[in-house]
Parts: sequence; structure tokens; C-alpha cells
Amino acid sequence: MMIARARCSPLLVLLACGGVPEARPATTQPPPQPTTATVIELPAPKSNRASLQAGEVITKASPSVDGRLSDWPTTPTLTFSSPQGETTDVWLAVEARRVVLAARGSTERLALLVESHPPWFPPIGFANQFGEETLASADECPINEPDEACVLWFNQSVARHDELRRGFSRKLQLEHNALTIDDEAVAIRPLRGDNGDLEVELPLAVLPMTADAPLRSLRLSLRVDEDSPAQHALRVPLEEPLGFGPHPEWLTAVLNEAGPQLRFYQPSTSAVTVKVAFNQRVGYQYTPAELSPFVGELKLGPTRKLATVGAKELVELPRSYDNFGPTLGFAWRMPSGELDLLPIDEVAPGPAVNAAFVRGSAVDLFFAYEETQNPFGAGLCGVCPMAIVGVVRAEADSLHPLARTAVVPQTGERVRLRTDPNGRFLEASFDCFEKGQRAVRIDYNPSTRSYVSSTGEVTTCETHDP
Repeated sequence: MMIARARCSPLLVLLACGGVPEARPATTQPPPQPTTATVIELPAPKSNRASLQAGEVITKASPSVDGRLSDWPTTPTLTFSSPQGETTDVWLAVEARRVVLAARGSTERLALLVESHPPWFPPIGFANQFGEETLASADECPINEPDEACVLWFNQSVARHDELRRGFSRKLQLEHNALTIDDEAVAIRPLRGDNGDLEVELPLAVLPMTADAPLRSLRLSLRVDEDSPAQHALRVPLEEPLGFGPHPEWLTAVLNEAGPQLRFYQPSTSAVTVKVAFNQRVGYQYTPAELSPFVGELKLGPTRKLATVGAKELVELPRSYDNFGPTLGFAWRMPSGELDLLPIDEVAPGPAVNAAFVRGSAVDLFFAYEETQNPFGAGLCGVCPMAIVGVVRAEADSLHPLARTAVVPQTGERVRLRTDPNGRFLEASFDCFEKGQRAVRIDYNPSTRSYVSSTGEVTTCETHDP
């Protein structure tokens, strides 16, 4: 009888057959012959996500608007890549007087978001003569304030914050040849080339509010049709910093001044208005009344000529904004018209100058002004008048205080201020009724070019009493 024996693979012999495979005589195999390999390049897999890449905002070129892109840089400002692998290039040029937008690719529907994020926003709060109180929600209103009034104030302040934030963003939308800015139709129409390329010239008002002077970057985002996903805004630098207005150096000095305020502006070709947002201190405001934040304006407009030294002119100009309004500073106007602003570390911006006198290469500035004894009207005689007289010297690159004194009537009487045409003295005086007249006087010594006060720092009706 024959028994069939299973054939086992050598690799499975130990498992299937339970034995050791038989040794077979080795055979000589011919060496493998070389073969020719064929390389097949496969297309790169398409991404299923849109992407946005950024270059720079163009400031060095000034392209003509004719529907042709030959005078634009090779590298676009933004490149949008769709999930289908299609690309749309957008160029954005910002100049001192205009903005120009160009596009190539899918240009029938474009939405460009232009943003300029400020470094910070004032918190919602209110302030009085003692300090500031901030609120994170309406639940933190003062306990002695009626709920309805405080909640209304808080909600209105939130609305003001939202309105301010919207000013730092602009949305440009192009639907075929119709252009809208922040959802409002404008009469501007783009020019299109034969191949669908697009160019459009826009006013500077298309730029958002900014707290940056000079302007160094913008945040940009792009969509090319309604179905494309929104892309996060990218910070895109300008090719080189750009200033605005007749005197960019003036704007830069005002914007970069340190202080608890948010300063910002709308880029413009004419005189720039700086807006200042902060929680204004109001006397006796123990419960919120003024909306938060207060927004003031500092117009960088005309200057006032004070004196001429050689080829330069000393001018007075709006320089800062304190709790009560605009304050003035000084600059040398060069023959070219450029302003060289004097520093404010020793002499803070303040009221207008009463008179100016040239002393060699310097100019001495006489101040004589009235104010209340307490800036917030607090105290028994907080709203009573007082007068301050002082002298400040303006030199080529600095301001130095030379003399200062004050009179405090404590009677509510008006203070008389006077000087002479040659700048030899500056005087403030007032009557103390039966006690007679009180006065302070600052005299100029030509030999030493210095000033001497005739009294102490402050004169009151109690001074020199018998």
C-alpha cells in the first residue's frame, strides 16, 4: 500500500511537516543580467486645503494703472493657492498719496482684508481726581450705582470699543467690475488687461486707522471666490517705512510719545488729525458717567512762528494731548521746510507762549497764564484762579526751564499779567483787598543772560502779613 506524503515548503517544513528539510546539492546560478529601469514621474498630489503666502507691500515702485502688470515687481504681495491647485497673485502698492491694487489669476471675485492692529486698547473704566477704576463686566459696577444706569453705561462703552476696533480694518470686495469698501459701493472701476489682469487705483482712505508712524506693516487676508475658505490675516511688511502728511516727522514724534493713551490716525495727504483714546479723569466722578474711552483730537495743522535765528524759524505747534486737551510744543523749521521737533523731557508741552525774545543763538520764551488751583476743581477753592509765570530757553536741540513762579490769590480775584516789549521782566499781580497788592516778578540780567525772581516760588495773600 502506498501512502501519499504531503509536499512541504522549505519555509514551513518545521511547522507543517515536523521535520528538517532534506539537503539538496547546490546549483550554480548565472549572474543576474542588468536591466534598464524606466522612471515615471507622477504628479504631486494636490492639497485639499487653500493656502496664503505673503511677500511685501510695494513702496519703492510707482506703477501706472493701465491693466498691464509689466511694471510691477516679480514677487507678488500675496499668493492664494486654491485646493484645486489654481493660484491668484495680488500686488498691493502703498504710496504717500494713493494705493494701487493689481491681481492676476482668478480676479472676478476678490475680497481683500487690510488691517492694522494697535498695540493695545484702553480698558473700559472711569477715572476721577484720585485715579482710574476699570471694569471687566457690568457686574463690577459700583455698589451705590443704580443697576440700570451702570449697565447702560457699560454696554454703550462696549459699543464704543467695538466701533474703534472696526476703524483698524478695511474690507475691499470686487465683484466683476463693482467695487465696495466696507460693504459700501464706490464709483471706482478697475482696469482689466486682455488676459484678465486687473489694476485699480484707490485713495489713501482705503487704508485703515493705524497707530504706527511711520507705517511699517499691514495685516492682509485674501479670498478669491465665495466658496474659498477664509485665510488668517498675515503680517506683511512694507518694502520701506512710509510717512504721511506734510510733516511725517511731526506725526512720528506725536505718535511715539510715551503715555497711557492710544494714539492713532487715518493716513492722509493733507494735515493729519491724531486721535487720542483714554479714560479721562473727571473731578468727583465716583460712578461712571463719561463713556469709555474718551476720544480727543490733535490736529497737526498750521504752526505759529515765534522767532527767527539765522536761516531757521522757531515755531509753536500742537505736540501732545493731556487729560484736558491739546498742548503745545516747539520745533525749528529748516529752510527746506522740514521740522526739527525739540524734545519734551525737560519742558512738557503746555499752553501758548506769550512772548519770545532772541538771545544770541537761543530764544527765550515767556509764559504767563491762569489756571484753577486744582485741575479737577477739587477742594475748598479748587476752582479759584491762580497764575503761573515762567521762562524757557529754546536752543538748537533742547529746551531748558530758566525761571518759574506762581501767585495764588485764594480770594477768587483775577490776576494781572504783563511784560515789556524788550523782555526785561515778566510780572503777575493781584489785590488782597485791605492787605494791598501782591505780585511776583521775573527780571532778566543781560550781563549773565539769566533770570532772577523777586519772590519765592509761590505768593499768596498770607505772604508778608504783619
